[in-house]
Amino acid sequence: MNVNAVEMGIRIQSLRRERHETQTQLAAKLSISREQLSKLENGTRYPSVITLAALARCYGVSADYILFGYARREDEARELDYIISRLRALQRRL
Repeated sequence: MNVNAVEMGIRIQSLRRERHETQTQLAAKLSISREQLSKLENGTRYPSVITLAALARCYGVSADYILFGYARREDEARELDYIISRLRALQRRL
């Protein structure tokens, strides 16, 4: 499984823009420079483990979402698991 840095950067930028935050604001939350964040968003740099964890916590998403685009929000993943279990229960009744 390879991380596509450009796609990861697009996800980070989209999360930031959804919150109407500037790069300067997010960089301050992550304790990195605006320039480092810009490189993350442009796909020319990968986040450190600490920055990745801070991004996930800041936006309520999984690290998998940031890195690979899977299960955007943890609550969405839980909701999907619940729906799948309900569908399986209905299927058994039929």
